[in-house]
Amino acid sequence: MPESSSHGEAGSNREEDFESEGLLGTLSQDEISRALRPKMGAFLECFTDRYRSVEFLSGAIQLVFRVSVEGRVRWVYPAVSDIGDRVAERCLLERARRVHFSRPRGGEAEFSLPLAIDPQEEIRPPFPWNEARLSGVISEHSAALVSHCGPDLVAPIWRITVYVSPGGELLAAGASAASVDTAAKIDCVIDSIQAWPMPDPGSYPAKVSFTLQ
Repeated sequence: MPESSSHGEAGSNREEDFESEGLLGTLSQDEISRALRPKMGAFLECFTDRYRSVEFLSGAIQLVFRVSVEGRVRWVYPAVSDIGDRVAERCLLERARRVHFSRPRGGEAEFSLPLAIDPQEEIRPPFPWNEARLSGVISEHSAALVSHCGPDLVAPIWRITVYVSPGGELLAAGASAASVDTAAKIDCVIDSIQAWPMPDPGSYPAKVSFTLQ
């Protein structure tokens, strides 16, 4: 699915960039595009405003929308994300919730929107870690986290991405979720992970994604 880039618009003008599933109702690709295109600059700002805190911020995110019969966003959540910054992700969600669509035909409708941000060209990217580098930390702390944040969910699944600074300090963290219900616990998950002791990446920050379930 095509992605937007920080070196262009935050969303392409091609209608096929948006995937409309219409589970209960339908919105045309043109209707989705007309509602979202004017918001792409605001979406992009959610990434670029964070460069001061996370200068090598980059990655992709896919937002899943449910649009009510009145054309309002009933809910939106990150089904996929390796951005690794909850502040940027929350900004996107807040702005996405304010988008107004045409009234779907036949009931509420769902669709997904992919977005991406490229790293700043003059900034060295973080060192990419394999999930195995955090296997000990995950094994020690994940059960308590899931028990604390998701005991009411049948199968809580989150995909977490973090940036780890020299000394093992967690610089930023973000997440995606398997469902809208699970996504409601993302802030709890990220808050818990902030307290995890991380391995020291050495002289330069590292970035790693891992799954909790």
